[in-house]
Amino acid sequence: MKALIDEMKKNPGLAKQTMKVKVTKSGPLKVDVKAGKHKLVFDEDKALGGTAEGPAPAQMLLAAIGGCMLNTMQAWSQLLKIKIKGAEISVKGTLDAQGFLGIDDKIPAGFQTIDIDIAIDSEEPPEQIKKLVEAVEKHCPVYNTVLKSAKLKVTLKTEAPKSEA
Repeated sequence: MKALIDEMKKNPGLAKQTMKVKVTKSGPLKVDVKAGKHKLVFDEDKALGGTAEGPAPAQMLLAAIGGCMLNTMQAWSQLLKIKIKGAEISVKGTLDAQGFLGIDDKIPAGFQTIDIDIAIDSEEPPEQIKKLVEAVEKHCPVYNTVLKSAKLKVTLKTEAPKSEA
């Protein structure tokens, strides 16, 4: 990790990344996701009109928060020389589908609350673990994107893709 940081300090251009995903309709509320060489399926539960063939996009947002926080924790535990034997992050989001479905426009379409529980197995003193968690909160890209609301830009293309029969 230290060698990577040193290299990026010498060449800051290495630190800038553009990540892309492509999402394509494949069912009533089902979508295929291509992220680099990886393929995923997102779907909604049957109660919301989906087929439940994959996790809901909102669940994946929660997974992205937890996954990024855990990866950030592993990186920063090395940088801070804090030994952890194991760690687990549980993320729970509460939303009201009335916002998503347009039943009540006063209700936000997104999560109203997101609760993050972190469990760390370590013999380090509590103040070191607290320092590690503070580093995670400060440096986790997904956590900070959600916390600080990234600027979003939507561009509508004039021609829709042809559906495959």
